[in-house]
This record gives sequence, C-alpha cells and structure tokens, in this order.
Amino acid sequence: MKFTQLILESDSQILYHRSEHEFKDGEILEAHTSKKYNSDYENALEKYRLHNYPNKPSRRKCFYTSPTDKSRFHYRGFLYQVKPIGITHTSNSNIIDTLANAYYDGFTQIVEKLIEEYWEPGNKWVNKNQIRNIEVLCNRIQVISRVNNKNELFSGDELKCIKDFEYYLDKDNLISKDLRKQLVNKEIISYLSKEKILTIKKNTSWKITEINKANDFNLNKLNGNLYSVDLTNDDFTIELVIGSDQITNLNKFLKEHFIKL
Repeated sequence: MKFTQLILESDSQILYHRSEHEFKDGEILEAHTSKKYNSDYENALEKYRLHNYPNKPSRRKCFYTSPTDKSRFHYRGFLYQVKPIGITHTSNSNIIDTLANAYYDGFTQIVEKLIEEYWEPGNKWVNKNQIRNIEVLCNRIQVISRVNNKNELFSGDELKCIKDFEYYLDKDNLISKDLRKQLVNKEIISYLSKEKILTIKKNTSWKITEINKANDFNLNKLNGNLYSVDLTNDDFTIELVIGSDQITNLNKFLKEHFIKL
C-alpha cells in the first residue's frame, strides 16, 4: 500500500492542523476561500487543478494538515488533532517552494513539471523520509482536540532569562544614557567597555511582543523555525534575529537562554 494511502486509511485518521484561531473539541470546520494564495505560480497551480482534477481540494479553499505534529510549519499557530472529512489531497510542501523559485527564475519546463507533480506527487515526494514536509489538503475537518505544548512560543508569552548573553545595539536601536542607567540600576542589563554592547542579565523577565516564522520570509532551509522575536522589558525592547549577534538557530538560542513562565 502506498504511503499516501496509509496516511488516510489508518484506523485513527488523525492529522494535525495549525491555526491562530481557537476551536472547540468536536467542532466541524468548513474551508473558506483565502485571498492569501494569489501569486502567479499559485494561479498556475489552480488553473491546472481546475482543468485536470476539479474534484480535488483547491489550495485557495482548504485546510492544510500534516500527518505529523512535528511538521515544518510548527510555529503556525495552535496545534490541533483533526480528522479529515470528505475528499483530500496529499502532496509535498517543498514542491511549492521549488515551484516559486523556478517560476520567478523563468524555468518554464521545470515549472510545468512541478505543477504536474504537485497534483500527482507519487512516492518521490510522499514517503516516510519526507513526512515533515507532507501537506494534506482538506475541504472539511473535525477538531479532535488541541495539543498543548508548553515549549511553544506565541506573542504575549512571558519568559525568564536564565543565562546572561551579549546584545549588540545598532544605529537604529541605540538607547539613551538615562535609560541605560535606569536598566542597569534595575539589574536588567550591564554593559561592556563599548557602549553598543549590552549584557542581558539572567533572572530578568520579558514578554514576547512580536514573533516571526522563517517561512514568512521564505527561508526554506529553516523549515518553519523562528526567524525573529521581539522581547520587551518595561520600556526596553530587544530584537533577536537569525543571522545577527551570532544567532544561527533562534530556536536553540531561546531554549538555552530563556524559560517560559
């Protein structure tokens, strides 16, 4: 039996769905048309679907689900266990990333091949080794339950710093001497010989005011991990960003330096 069939023909038929909305257990959800997927390559995908597979769910009107709770989109909102209702389509989200790059680079033959493969992916794209990248499109789903993971971060969460770390100020986020003195007196920061380098001190409390996922910036290799996080302490905000201040993996950095309260 193909892996695609195994996903949807198991006894439990449990899939996982991410959403910023809060749903109740047992709630049945109907997909609505989204304006988000209106790029040229998405339009080409939809045109091909309408002509060749009109009964398959449209990417413009579907729920995106995964056979694993550890998919590449693990920072896309709350995690729910769901059961698909009706017709589904199983494919690989990496096809979309590759398609977008090929489309805008003008590789017409590759684009045509990828569009065909998205709607007929076969074992090349849908297999156990690709499980984190597999997406199952559903017109309707029933919520089984919300999966609570205390380690996941969302805007509004409060964190405690558990390890000192250096934070580099740039010309766009320099702080005044008065504020710096105030923060030092409160034992929130200390600073080194160079005034542009602060030390964020352990045992300080912070609140997430903004959080961005890597996929929002099309950083495909980061597979849905965090791209940037803004943390606020009183009137002072720090921005932790992939690629700055020697942060190569923001998820790992946060885990090493903060705990969620």
